[in-house]
This record gives sequence, C-alpha cells and structure tokens, in this order.
Amino acid sequence: MTDSASENERYVEIEKWDDANETAWLWVKVPSISNTIDTDLYLYYDKDHADNIAYVGDPNSTPAENVWDSNFKLVTHMRDDPDTSHIRDSTENNNDGTKNGAGDPAVTTSGKIDDAQDFDGVNDYVAVNDNASLDFSNALTISGWFYFDGDIRSTWLIAKEDASTWAYRLITLDNGVWTFYDGLLIQLSDDGETTDFYVQINNTLADYINKWVFLAATYNGSTLTLYRDATDIGHADVSPAIYNSAANLRIRANGAGILLFKGLIDEVRLSNTGRTAAWIKASYESERDDLLDWGSEEYLPSWDSYSDSGHNTACDNFTDYSSEHTAYMFGQNLAANSTYRVIFWDWDNNTWQNRETEDPSSTAGGNLSAAHTFVPNTDTGGDWHCTVYNSTTYSPTNYSSTDPYIVTDDTSLSDVYAFHVEASAIPEFPTLIAAIGVAGLCFGIYYWMRRKRLKFKMQKPG
Repeated sequence: MTDSASENERYVEIEKWDDANETAWLWVKVPSISNTIDTDLYLYYDKDHADNIAYVGDPNSTPAENVWDSNFKLVTHMRDDPDTSHIRDSTENNNDGTKNGAGDPAVTTSGKIDDAQDFDGVNDYVAVNDNASLDFSNALTISGWFYFDGDIRSTWLIAKEDASTWAYRLITLDNGVWTFYDGLLIQLSDDGETTDFYVQINNTLADYINKWVFLAATYNGSTLTLYRDATDIGHADVSPAIYNSAANLRIRANGAGILLFKGLIDEVRLSNTGRTAAWIKASYESERDDLLDWGSEEYLPSWDSYSDSGHNTACDNFTDYSSEHTAYMFGQNLAANSTYRVIFWDWDNNTWQNRETEDPSSTAGGNLSAAHTFVPNTDTGGDWHCTVYNSTTYSPTNYSSTDPYIVTDDTSLSDVYAFHVEASAIPEFPTLIAAIGVAGLCFGIYYWMRRKRLKFKMQKPG
C-alpha cells in the first residue's frame, strides 16, 4: 500500500486472507484523510513478488502493530486468536483477552467486520489483565460494534472494574433499572467508587435491537462525549483525573462477572487520547465499509531494453560488439506527454557511474524511449542499470533502487543489476577497433514488469 504520492509505503495488518473466496480484510495506517477532497491510495499486488514483510504482516507481527498509533492501547478484531480461549490485541501492548472458557463466548463469522464473538448472556465474557497501558488519567476513547440480540438489557459493555473498584465503564440500562429504558451511559470515576462524572442518555437504543450499532465515548480532559453511529448524542463538561484501578478490563460483564450482554461484539478499541468527532466519523464510515471508492486497475510502468530501435528484440546480456552496439530502452504506462530524466548507470570501480543522461518526453499514449551507444575506453563490461526519474532537474550522483525520485527501473525483482555486458565484447583501444573492424556493442535490459496496482479513493466522510 502506498499513499497518494505513490511512493510512500504504508503499514498493513492482515486480519484475514481467504484465498478460496478471494476476499481479505486489511487494516492500513493512512497518514491523513481530507474532509474536502478525495484521498488517493494505491494497493499493489503481484503473486510472483516476494512477501513484503517490512510493511505487511499478520496480527502480532511488527508491521501489523505499526498500523496502530501509540495512542491505541487495545485493538481487537474479536477473532479467536491464537485459540478458542483467547482474542488478540493488535497493538504493541499485547493486551490480549482471555475468554471465560474455550469457545465461551463462541466465535462467529457473522461479525460486522468478518469474525466477531457471540455472547450467550449467561456466563460469557472476555477479560484483559490489568496493565498500565489501560490506565487512562486525563483522556480516553472507547469504541466498538454491538449487536443486541432480542433486547438491550442492562449490561456492562466495556468496563475496567472489579468487585471493589472501577475506573471507567460503557454500559446499557434497561427495563426500568435506575429508571432507564434502552439507555446508554459512559461513566468515569476519580476515586474508584463514586459516579460523579458521566453522560447518560435514556431511550436511545430502542431502534437498535437485532441490528449492528457503533458506540463510542471520548474524554479529552474537559469534555465527555457519547456517540451512537458517530453522532454526538450527549456530552458533559467534566474534568476528573480518572482513577487508576488495578481491576482487569472486561468486555460484556461488570466487575463481579454479572450483568452480561447477549449478542455479538466486534472491533473493540481503546485509546489514551480523546479522539475528535472527525476521527470517530471516519472510523465509523471505514468500519462499516462506506469510506472507500475503488478505482480501475492500473498497470505499472514497464521499462525494458532492446537491441533494435523498433523494440522488437529484447536483450539483457550483450556479447557481440560488432552487431549490437546500442541499448534501446522502451517503456509503457507512463504519464502522457511528460518529460522524464533517464540515466544509464555502469558499475565501475565499485561504484555506479553515470554514463549518459537524457530527458525524453513520453507520447500521448504514455510510451517512452531512450538509447545509449556504448563508448569504448569509457564504458565497462559488467553490470548496468537504466532508470527513469520524475524530475529533469534531479541529478543523483549514484544509483539507488530506493531513490524516491524513481518512476520505474529496469531491474528485476531478484537481480542486483538489470543487464550485463561481457567484458570480452568491449574493445579496449580504438586501434583494436580499426584492426578487427568491430564497432559498437549491444547490451540491454530485458525486464517485463508484470506487477499491477489498484487505485482507490477514500471519500470524505458524508
């Protein structure tokens, strides 16, 4: 994955990859999303390419953990991982959850985003051991997807609480408990006992029985806000220092393991910062899969070498100076009517030497060509590259495959050079050329880039 610059790779977590059904759930760390214009991102794929383990990984891998910023303290996709008794935290904090028992709750594929946990309302819950990363003093964000099965009920959805103390809790109250019906509450404590800081909204979940709803609460040190489907349904001006409780975090149960919820839970997240309303909105739209607009498939630029000006005979190893003396480069799928910088690099004396610089322009169809005629006593036998750069004012002093100005390169994915010239084919002196009547050298590059990319847009939240 890259951002709109098409060159900056982004970290990716693979929640699920299903070859048989050709579906996948990927979480990507995006630098920013505009609220006024579309944000372009690019997904690159190639079955013949080596795995991109530096930026793409499964849960619990370093690339996957890098998807989530340092403010995230718990992100769980509510899948069984690594077994039926546990769920995985995708952040570096390793706040993995332990179920009440194996398959208790049971995983289901009917989640809002792939898998979820199905709680029976009798004895199912998930506990996360107390950890300093879950102690939020002056700010927090809690969010998740909930499917209320048959009734709202009175339940502790997410709470850091035990039988004696508590710190924060997102709960529902129903059927007249504390005079609430289908109510939603977020409560904070500054002493582990009292409930002086809260937002509580009655009759707000009546229409969300047997359907998914996104619930979130934020606290930024001065304002406590409650969200339902990314809409602010209530807030209060409060400023407590949240109590540092030694209690475990529980999903779908209070500190005594009662007041259990019946239904499904998916995508639970906790942060030690008060996320903005825009963040909550973007998260909601993304998680309900309403943020992306997929573009058409695009082919990456190709850049290959030939022994003839008609670009009919590809060549990547040059041995006959008498009949092949010019490297003809040809590329497709570049930007139309654009000027590029092309440099031919020769590996000489343990460094890449710039043997020729050209600034050709592409055609209206996006084709580009360049050529270099071998120079006796200057060019050397061995390894060569030819690289296309996106700036005609850029003059690198050495070749680097990771140069951010590179549009396309002639190197294959496995080779350290793009084409090779046999030393025996290169005349060392002009007199030798005259004596043997040999002129020129053919060398070239044969690399057909088969990788593709797919462009999609992240639409501004509507």
